[in-house]
Amino acid sequence: MIFINRSDGVSSLRNTIRLAKIRIRENRSIIIFPEGTRTTAKHGVKYQPGVAALYNALSVPVLPIALNTGLFWPKSILSLRRTPGKAIIEILPPIYPGLNKNDFLQNLEKIIEERSSQLVLQKN
Repeated sequence: MIFINRSDGVSSLRNTIRLAKIRIRENRSIIIFPEGTRTTAKHGVKYQPGVAALYNALSVPVLPIALNTGLFWPKSILSLRRTPGKAIIEILPPIYPGLNKNDFLQNLEKIIEERSSQLVLQKN
């Protein structure tokens, strides 16, 4: 795991990139919610620039993942409310290195949000 202290600003991002490079050299995967946290279904949170910074710094393919878990897995870890449902997790085609920050973020958001919206509409 790579812990992020969001209150540290830019130095936190630098530390995250440094640790991510180590994990990549160890042939490990990095999982990140590009919104900065889990969100509820159809919430429409802007994707954070940290995922683009990792994309540019690591020069490895990014595998977008679409989820429907926002329907029944509340964001708050303290929440006792659970809604039954079937979690659907779909690995989408990779985004290869080489895009600029804006193109990467737009592409990533479009791919994930379109497919996640479709998953939310499916019967559980």
